[in-house]
Amino acid sequence: MEIDLKDRKILYQLDLNCRQSYRAIGRQVGLSKDIVASRIKKLEKNGIIKNYFTSIDSSKLGYISFRFYIVYQNTTEEIEKQIINYFIKNKNTWVVESLKGKYDLVVCLWVKDIKDFYNFWEKTLEKYHHYFNKQDFSIYFQLYTFKIFHILLLDYGLKPDKIRYEIAGGGEPFNIDKIDFEILKILGNDARISTTNIADKLNITNYIQSKAQTAGGIEINTNVSNLDYVIVGPHKKENLRVNVIDYQGKPVHHYNGLLGMNFLRDIEYRIDFERQLIEWKF
Repeated sequence: MEIDLKDRKILYQLDLNCRQSYRAIGRQVGLSKDIVASRIKKLEKNGIIKNYFTSIDSSKLGYISFRFYIVYQNTTEEIEKQIINYFIKNKNTWVVESLKGKYDLVVCLWVKDIKDFYNFWEKTLEKYHHYFNKQDFSIYFQLYTFKIFHILLLDYGLKPDKIRYEIAGGGEPFNIDKIDFEILKILGNDARISTTNIADKLNITNYIQSKAQTAGGIEINTNVSNLDYVIVGPHKKENLRVNVIDYQGKPVHHYNGLLGMNFLRDIEYRIDFERQLIEWKF
């Protein structure tokens, strides 16, 4: 499949943040959300996009990242597959790669402490030490990676930012609860899954499906939900019950949603129709 500049720009935007909506990507690349969706589906169908992954800073969850390299000895193709599957099935594994050169295999693990890794490695050696000629170990103290799809735009004379982000580093661990952990598991398998679908999977949905009628008398589907607060300009309203509507019209640049007039009740303001602005009165 040949990809053009628009496809490359879409891939670049997905690499920056694959949870962006079709509309948000469209604003960046100059296409409608429907065309963006169609192009992404085509890229997926042709195997250019394999999956969407989530980058997680393991140190913030209280884990240490171990990396070790292995040189095989006395193995067969079948035995090497068994070793690889052994590491893949381990719940703490996050990278398994076969190599050509100085090493044959590299594996990265998350562990809570050195003892945790030692216990794992002792069990590993009990099973496979006859097939390991050499093992080299290291601990990630701080790890950065780069967004790579900026390379796709260089052929067109464009020079997008080469963005660096941290996936392992120092800092205080962040406490998460069981639901947070389940959310991370779901995002780990599909980083583009919608928050609505995540809520449905975890049975924590906090909205009710409903219907509303537009000024023109058309009936539309909405989701009724409760929000802790909404801030617009200098004003904040708390404990709101809102209708969330999936907007299907043409893209409106620089805006993320439509504010219902009910929100403006009891707030002093004037509308500048010429500039299409709300001016707040303090």
